[in-house]
Amino acid sequence: MDTADEIARIDREWEVERQAYLIKDRYGLRQVPTSGLAVGVAVGGGGFGLVLTIVALWLSEGPTFGPSISKLLFLLGVVFIVAAIGFGIYCFSRAQEYQKAFAAYLSRRNKLLSE
Repeated sequence: MDTADEIARIDREWEVERQAYLIKDRYGLRQVPTSGLAVGVAVGGGGFGLVLTIVALWLSEGPTFGPSISKLLFLLGVVFIVAAIGFGIYCFSRAQEYQKAFAAYLSRRNKLLSE
């Protein structure tokens, strides 16, 4: 098999392998995970959850909405914080795995090109 065929085979294999690392965004589109995305999700979602939690604590002191709404907001805030941090960690680990796999692909490809 000549070098061009080998490179084409490696490229096809990478395209199939690459699909395993992609994550879906909120619109259902698949994208490459990045460390920046992971940090953004964790900080943004965690910040929103923190705001909900603070609002819930603030509402629990006043008689306006009663304890049930403030407990619900508090619980929702905690869920947002945990989910955002969990998804951020997941995205970060996927981004690291993708980078390792991409580096291995480039190494295989460059090795063939140099021969």
